[in-house]
Amino acid sequence: MFKNRKDAGLQLASKIMKSAIGKRDLNQIMVVALPRGGVPVATEIAEKFETDLTILVSKKIAAPFQKELALGAVTSSGVTVLNEELRVRVDGIDRYVAIERKPVMESAIELEKRWRSEAGIADRYNIKNKVVILVDDGVATGMTTLAALRCLGAYGARELILATPVIAKSAWNLLQPECAEIISLKNPGDFNAVSDFYEDFHQVEDDEMIGCLKELRSFALDKVESA
Repeated sequence: MFKNRKDAGLQLASKIMKSAIGKRDLNQIMVVALPRGGVPVATEIAEKFETDLTILVSKKIAAPFQKELALGAVTSSGVTVLNEELRVRVDGIDRYVAIERKPVMESAIELEKRWRSEAGIADRYNIKNKVVILVDDGVATGMTTLAALRCLGAYGARELILATPVIAKSAWNLLQPECAEIISLKNPGDFNAVSDFYEDFHQVEDDEMIGCLKELRSFALDKVESA
């Protein structure tokens, strides 16, 4: 069990550094976090690699009959995915997702724009031909992660790596074809919730997330000035 997201991020960063990714040209590596919870984890990885960190907002399209259930997801750039397993079992999903997609995407755009502005990070980093490490604090269904991976692929990433402290086996099977590698610390078959793997899994508020991004940005600037 992880103490908190910082602890999970440190352990995950150590595993990544010991993998083949850690032997790559660090100038070609970019870390992308899924807010909010993925940011404290990704901060530890980006600091370890001394590389840039940016965010990509991917929001689930929740089922009207069960808000925790993801019928699909959409990113701030409009990349949309459907839960294919539910699609064949529940009538009307395509129609419902088509209706809900626009307001969910508009919310993602607004949040990403505001968070980037508050953190002082660029609107978009150029990830073309970069090795991109996508980070979240845990992956349950994989819908928001799937949309994010496809979005990053569309932006021209040369290679996509998914890094997360814990991922359900079902989500692993869904996402493995979408990226070059998945690096995780726990991959349970019996999976209930991401929070079960953390002692402290408090909700990350805006102030905490923005603080992480600003702290990393200051760290990067200090490295440049001392070079």
